Amino acid sequence: MTLKISRLPSFAAAQPAWALLVAADAHASFFARPEWLETWWRHHSGGKELLLVLGEASGRPVALAPLQLESLRGGMGHRVAFLGSGLSDYGDLLVDETQTDRAAAVTAILDAVAGWYPAAVFDFEQISEASPTLDVLREWTRARGLQTVTIPQDICPIAALPAEPELYHKQLKKSFFLDLKRGERRLRERGAVALIDHMRPTDGDWTDLVTAMGGLQTQRMLSKGETPMWQGPLGLFVRDVLQATDAEGSLRVTGLTFDGRLIAYELCFLHKNVIYAWSRAFDEDFRNTGPGKIALLHLLDQGIEQGYRRFDLLRGEEPYKAFWTNGQTQTYRTTFVIKPSFAAWLWFKYVTAWKQQLRELPVARKAYQALKAMRGGGR
Repeated sequence: MTLKISRLPSFAAAQPAWALLVAADAHASFFARPEWLETWWRHHSGGKELLLVLGEASGRPVALAPLQLESLRGGMGHRVAFLGSGLSDYGDLLVDETQTDRAAAVTAILDAVAGWYPAAVFDFEQISEASPTLDVLREWTRARGLQTVTIPQDICPIAALPAEPELYHKQLKKSFFLDLKRGERRLRERGAVALIDHMRPTDGDWTDLVTAMGGLQTQRMLSKGETPMWQGPLGLFVRDVLQATDAEGSLRVTGLTFDGRLIAYELCFLHKNVIYAWSRAFDEDFRNTGPGKIALLHLLDQGIEQGYRRFDLLRGEEPYKAFWTNGQTQTYRTTFVIKPSFAAWLWFKYVTAWKQQLRELPVARKAYQALKAMRGGGR
């Protein structure tokens, strides 16, 4: 089957096909949804060109590559990457495998983009080990004799969720529930406690709620000696992405309040039967009552009852995640160059070798860990 490959001029032009493909692709994550990536683009498109590539068979959309063309620093050429790179925990192309073969679709799209931008560096981040796209990229570059490097990026702790909350509870330590009951009792002895399944503003403006969650986030990060991140431009992005995802039904913000004051939250995104836990924090003044654990268990109980069967705590191997999960997913970064120029070679070497060597320097390692916490695990 020959695919027709075309470039779409805007998110609006891509919307009908995108909606079909994100629903049809069994490997698609929340981070492939248009409400996430379009909001990301509005806030992070500086110096970039939108590159939405559509594959069609017999007039039907069967594949979509949500890409960007980015100018490299110092005029070193261009980089082709997934939309959302930097903030998305997973990246991939969308393919309807009931209508076409993934390898054929990805190959056709790569052939087209490589023809349009032969001197660009192709740099695809956060591809899940579970995605067949990894093998397709390896075969595509091998067949063309291209120098390519695939490196591990992040570990995402996950949990398979059973059919009933009680079955999940059996996976947790009995002492945990004793501590949880003590914490709830302490809270209720001091004031009015409420668990909210999904917090949302009554007027549609997320500013105040994001400010409240951001206050807890800032308190949490300062207590760990990290730099607060929900301030400035990123805070505006969070506000807008919550509004967009809530409108599409792909958001869940579980909250715990004490006398009307927010003391813990779990901010999750939803896609198909998966809960993606993107951000959480609690008030340090209530630490000994376990407010974060109370909110998270409530979220999971509600999710299991509603049919969600996978809980993904996303990138980062913070110790607390091991308690809630029973597995993990590795993500990978694949980088290659079609027709190497000196500028492209420099960038390729930086991404695949020199960057890691620089990170091993003590001063650089400390700065890198701070930046990584801000971009990923520190959410």
